[in-house]
Amino acid sequence: MSITPAAAFSEKRNPALAGWKAVRQSPPMSHGSDRISAAATPEVSYIGSIFPRKGHAMATQRLAGSRQHWSMRFLPLQTLKNAQNLAHRFRDVDGIRLYVNERMGLVIPASLVIVLISFACAVGVVVFLGDRHTLLALLGILLLPVALAGSLFVQAYVFFSWIEGRALARELGQRHRPAPGAAALWLSGKFGLDMGPFPPVPWVLSALFLFAPLALLAASWLSVALVVIGLGILMPVLYAKFDG
Repeated sequence: MSITPAAAFSEKRNPALAGWKAVRQSPPMSHGSDRISAAATPEVSYIGSIFPRKGHAMATQRLAGSRQHWSMRFLPLQTLKNAQNLAHRFRDVDGIRLYVNERMGLVIPASLVIVLISFACAVGVVVFLGDRHTLLALLGILLLPVALAGSLFVQAYVFFSWIEGRALARELGQRHRPAPGAAALWLSGKFGLDMGPFPPVPWVLSALFLFAPLALLAASWLSVALVVIGLGILMPVLYAKFDG
């Protein structure tokens, strides 16, 4: 099949797009394929490992992810860099954009749940501090945008990393997926849910901007906190259910 000069120029400028097309057009690979095995690293979202980026940087970063010290996954600056790379892949890779566009009816409600949880986290901080002292209420108001932005970032990063993993899992098929965890196996056997690869979680940022605010919310409004936590648990389950 001939390639037009415009297409060749586009793939030269966008190597991630060329890599995704190569995966979609190539025949199924064997179980012993080194490239797919490296792509299925459970600690990271593994789409980038088979797509070269500027100067080989993306491929080497992804393939070396499993060899990095475990503490690298907890550093906030590393998470910010990973989030930036994730946003670039959603922008540049046609396969991911196609997956999201086809499931916009699921992505939009899930995003609204994420926003709702973020507002609950921010309000939880304000209410908890305000109940303790009047002066602390002012501190809570100052912390409100920080809690809102932080919880929104953490949830969006984990959710869209999960979306990325599901998109690649559909491209590669069942053979090249990482082994599911115990919870995923239970959900699959009990309810027939395909939860997909487990996404990378920035645990330090999650503790600061998600778990701690939810704990503060529970200390002030337990019923509201339980509803919010329930929504956070149900959202990926329902997404997987309707995406099956």
